[in-house]
Amino acid sequence: MKTKLFVAAVLTLILASCTSTATHEDRQKMQDEECASRITKFNYEGHSYLLYRYGKEGVGIAHDANCQCYRIPDSDY
Repeated sequence: MKTKLFVAAVLTLILASCTSTATHEDRQKMQDEECASRITKFNYEGHSYLLYRYGKEGVGIAHDANCQCYRIPDSDY
C-alpha cells in the first residue's frame, strides 16, 4: 500500500511540475529577448551594420535597413 501511495505521489509531482503557466505572450517575449540579445549593431566606414550570432560558431552580418545611406535628402523617410 505504501509503495502504491509513493508511486502515485511521485507521478502527481512529475505531472504537476511539467505544466507551464507561461502565457503565449510571455513565451513570445522571452523568445524576442533571446533573439535580440544575439544582435549587435555596429558602424563601419560610415555605414550601420547588424551582427547576428547564433550557435557556437555561426555569425551573419547585414547592412542595417536604417543606415543613413538609405535616407533620401530633404525627406521624412
